[in-house]
Amino acid sequence: MKEICYKRNFVTEAISKVEFLNPIKELNNSLPKGFSDAIKEFFPIAESKAITNNVVEITDKGAVNKGTEKSTEWTFWSKERKKKISLSKDFCNASVGIGQTRVYI
Repeated sequence: MKEICYKRNFVTEAISKVEFLNPIKELNNSLPKGFSDAIKEFFPIAESKAITNNVVEITDKGAVNKGTEKSTEWTFWSKERKKKISLSKDFCNASVGIGQTRVYI
């Protein structure tokens, strides 16, 4: 097998996202005890922001605006800010900045 390393990488970031089937209400305004301490070992920079979602119910009779819903999104960054994990009651996503691309042929 021969390795080829490209100097210019066309992919700059890899992203994965998991959307929860049902919102995790416990994550509405706070994180589980000990979770922050555990994740900060690998992602020491923590940020949080308030999120406002519009809630719309769509049925065969049309769409009805059910108002707004507030929650919190937490983002944890690696020391060099190349890796990130975000968590809310609705989803968890992770992203990683990509360096050189290696292809094996």
